[in-house]
Amino acid sequence: MNRIGLLVLLVVGCTCETAIVKPVTECGRECYSGFNTDVRSPCKYGILACAEDGGEQVCQGEVFPTAEVCDGADNDCDGQTDEFLPGCCRPTGPEVCDGYDNDCNGLVDEITGDVAFCYEGVPRSTVTNGPCRPGVNRCVRGQMECSGQVLPQAEACDGVDNDCDGLIDEELAVTMPIDIVFVMDNSGSMTTIANSVAMSVTGFAARYANDTAIRWALIAAPPETPLTPGEPYWIAVVGPTLITDFTDANSFATFFLAQKAIRGAGDEPTLDAMHGICSGSLGLTWNPGAKRVIVMLSDETPQSYNAPYKSVAGVVGTCAGYTTLLFVNATDREWQALAMGLAATLKDIRSMTLPQDLTTIVNNSLCR
Repeated sequence: MNRIGLLVLLVVGCTCETAIVKPVTECGRECYSGFNTDVRSPCKYGILACAEDGGEQVCQGEVFPTAEVCDGADNDCDGQTDEFLPGCCRPTGPEVCDGYDNDCNGLVDEITGDVAFCYEGVPRSTVTNGPCRPGVNRCVRGQMECSGQVLPQAEACDGVDNDCDGLIDEELAVTMPIDIVFVMDNSGSMTTIANSVAMSVTGFAARYANDTAIRWALIAAPPETPLTPGEPYWIAVVGPTLITDFTDANSFATFFLAQKAIRGAGDEPTLDAMHGICSGSLGLTWNPGAKRVIVMLSDETPQSYNAPYKSVAGVVGTCAGYTTLLFVNATDREWQALAMGLAATLKDIRSMTLPQDLTTIVNNSLCR
């Protein structure tokens, strides 16, 4: 046998086993046998463990994704928690204002407990004056807000304490022309307060007798006319009537004192009067550059007797932009709606302080 044959015999006849030895450097490295290469918590890599004899290696400690369940954890390791699980909610504690159902009761941001008042006006003392008022802390769209508070505004010439400092229209003396028209309800129900109203109106008009920038007009709703000259009895004329166009304070006072609240007259076309003032149908000759002020004096509900009949909404739309002062039955809902729609001052004409209120509020509205 030659040397080549001997070599073949030795190789073929050998029954020994040879081990596949892994490189030692792979032992202890990170390993992962799942499908995703981007391993996110709570999934994690394992450690490659090597057998002492260099045999089979095992990835130990790796964590694979599982089906998502409602437990507040990202079970499938996709970066989202409890996704696509209808009705799944995991309580995180008491409800807080954050836009989430923290206590899993099916309601979002329902904050319970005592009502907490709030006010963000500066200074805080303004909350007790004028239209300013506190609000209530409420959760709105995931954030706490002071809901309903009224804060100080810049002072305006409107007879209101806009900046809530206890003073009305202070430091707003103006020299612009002013046209002020009074609507007087001459019906029988006004008889008991007619003299008080007349003295109050003509009294403060006299204060401006020398102020030629102010003009005064009067509309009666209803007006009266004597049956015969010299007779003490009066009858109502249907609809409002222009008693005097804009004139000086003294002439206006004379016309106003001539008005009589008659017994038995029950038609008070106050809505017709206001609509006629603002629409121009009553023939008032407004100064184009003047501030326009309307003062209503009536103890009845708003009424209309002239077709097409006027409504509160119609008057609001027609008289927007006028400074309106309502001395009326302040408990009447229609007057309240009219006052709200026109941002008007609303006072009760039956008040014991009527003379003071008339003088103060109308004077303030003139900002003189």
